[in-house]
Amino acid sequence: MMAPTKGIAPRGPPSCGLAQPFGLLLLILLIGLVTYDAALPMTVLPRRVERGVRCRIGISATSLTSFFSERPIRRFPFASPSSHASFAGPRLFTYETVVMPLKGARRGMGLQAAEVAESRAVGNYSGTVHIAKGKARLFYDGNPIIYPGAIQKEKMISENKEDCAGRLVNVLDHRGRDVGCGVYNPHSMYRVRMLSSVADRPSETSESGGQTGLVENGDEDQSDRVQIFKMVRSSILEALKVRQALGLPSKSNSAYRLLNGEGDGVSGLTVDVFHQRTGDNDSEKQGTVVVVMSAAYWVEYWKDVVLEALFSVGKEFGSEGIDIVWKKQNTALRKDGWPEQGENDSPREQELSETEAERRFTIFENGLKFWVDLESGQKTGFYLDQRDNRKVVRDLSAGKDVLDLFCYSGGFSIHAAAGGAKSVRGVDSSPGAIQLAKENALLNGLEDRVAFEKMDVFNFVNGIEDQSFDLVICDPPKFAPSRRDLPKATRRYIRLNSAVMKKIKPGGLLLTCTCSGAMSQTRGAFIDMLKSSAREAGRRITVIESRHAARDHLVHSSYPEGLYLTAVLVAVH
Repeated sequence: MMAPTKGIAPRGPPSCGLAQPFGLLLLILLIGLVTYDAALPMTVLPRRVERGVRCRIGISATSLTSFFSERPIRRFPFASPSSHASFAGPRLFTYETVVMPLKGARRGMGLQAAEVAESRAVGNYSGTVHIAKGKARLFYDGNPIIYPGAIQKEKMISENKEDCAGRLVNVLDHRGRDVGCGVYNPHSMYRVRMLSSVADRPSETSESGGQTGLVENGDEDQSDRVQIFKMVRSSILEALKVRQALGLPSKSNSAYRLLNGEGDGVSGLTVDVFHQRTGDNDSEKQGTVVVVMSAAYWVEYWKDVVLEALFSVGKEFGSEGIDIVWKKQNTALRKDGWPEQGENDSPREQELSETEAERRFTIFENGLKFWVDLESGQKTGFYLDQRDNRKVVRDLSAGKDVLDLFCYSGGFSIHAAAGGAKSVRGVDSSPGAIQLAKENALLNGLEDRVAFEKMDVFNFVNGIEDQSFDLVICDPPKFAPSRRDLPKATRRYIRLNSAVMKKIKPGGLLLTCTCSGAMSQTRGAFIDMLKSSAREAGRRITVIESRHAARDHLVHSSYPEGLYLTAVLVAVH
C-alpha cells in the first residue's frame, strides 16, 4: 500500500463533500417558505391598493423535483391570486403577485367599489366611525345603536367633535368595510344611531326619494338634509306598508303607532297617528293628527326635515291633510345632550311652526270610543300599546267582578264593562286621569256600570278587607328605569302583586303588567317575580299566557332592548 505523499492531507469520507451543497439547498428551502409584504411601485397600483398587494418568493418546483415531487407551492388560504409572473425556462425562484381583498372592501367587492366606499367615507359625511374588531356583525345584522365601547376609532372633519353632533357619519368595520351610516352624538352613550345599512341606502332614483323640497348643492349641511330626508321618508313609507298589512287603521281601530323608534329604524323617533272625530256625533268630519315624540338629539336637530318628510307623505294617511303635533321627551333629550329650553347652543333650537291641531278629540279602539287629550294626556295622548291586551280583557270579563288598578283613562275598565262584566272598579291616584276615565265611560254609555276612584293603589289594595274579584288588571307605571334599579323594583313588584293576589277569588284571573324594559328583557325575571309574589301571598299560580305590546309596536330583530311591555295572564289558586 502506497504511503500518502508528504504535505498532502488525506481525503475525508466521500459524504463530507456534500455538506456545503446540502447546506445551500437547506438555506434556499427556508427562504422559499418565507412570505413577505412588498409594496409595488405607484406606477403599478394606486397607493390605497399597495396595502392590499402581497408578493411571494418560493422555490421553483421544477428545480427541486427530487425534494417536492412536483408539489405546487403553498398558497395563502385567504388570498386569491390575480396574476402570476411567468418566465421562460426553468427557474429556481418564482415571483407571485397576490392581490388581497383591500382593507375596507367587503368580500367579493371589487377594487373600484372599495375605492368608492373609502371616498364616500371621507367626502360625503361629517366623519367616519370604525367598529371595533369582533363587533361589526351586530351592525351588519341591523343593530341600530352603536355604543362607545363598540367603537375602535372616530375620525371627524372637525377637531371639535361637538361640532358634528347630530350630523351624518359613515360607519365602517375595523377593516374599513362599509357597514352603513347614522347620526353622530358625542354627548350620548348612544354614540351613533344607525339610520341606514349598506344594503338599504336610499338611492337618488328610489321611490323613497320623492320631492324633497330641499335644494341639493355641495354644502355639507345641505347634503345631510337631503340624505336624512330620504332615509326618514323611506322609513315612514315602509312602516305604513307594515301597518296596512296589520289592518291598521280600520273602522274599529282609528289610531295606531306608525314609527316605533328602533323597531322601525329611526331610533329616538316615535310617531302615533290618530284619525280623529272632533265631536260626539259619528257624522262629524274626520281629520288626521300625527303626534311626534322626540327623544333624541338628532330628531330635534333635524326637526324641520322630519316634519317635511311627514308632510311629504300626507296623502298616504288617507286624509286630505294632516295636522302634526310635536312633543319633546325632555328626560331622554337631556340624557342625549340636547340643550335645555332657552339655551341657544344649537343652530336648530328655534321652534318650527306646526299646524293647528285639535288638542282634544275622540278615536275608536276595538269599536269603543275614547278621548285623546294632547294637552294633559301622557306621552302622545293615549296608550296605544295595550290595545290588544284590552281586547283580551273584554273577551274574559262577562259576568265577572273586575278590578282595574292604575286605570289611567279607563281603557281596561271600559273594555271590561263592554264585555259584560257584572261590576267594574277602576283606581288611579291622578285626578286628571280619573276625570278622563269618567268621560270615557259616559262617551260609551257605560257610566252606570263602571265606578272610578281616586286613591293610591297600594293603600287601596291593603285597605279593602271584605271584597274579592274574579279578574284583576294591574298595570303600574315604570318601577325600573334601568337595570341597576331592577332589584329594588322587583321587591316593589312583589309587594304589589302579592297584595293583589290576596284579593282574587280562588280560580280567578290576574293580568299583571310591567312597562320596565329592564324587567321585560331579563329572561324569566317577571315570571320569577310572580312566583315569589304567590309564595308571599300564600297562593299558587298557573301561567296562562305572556303577552307584549300591540302588534304595531315593532321590535327590531337585532335589538331586543326595544321590548319593554310584558303582560302575563295567570290563574290564581
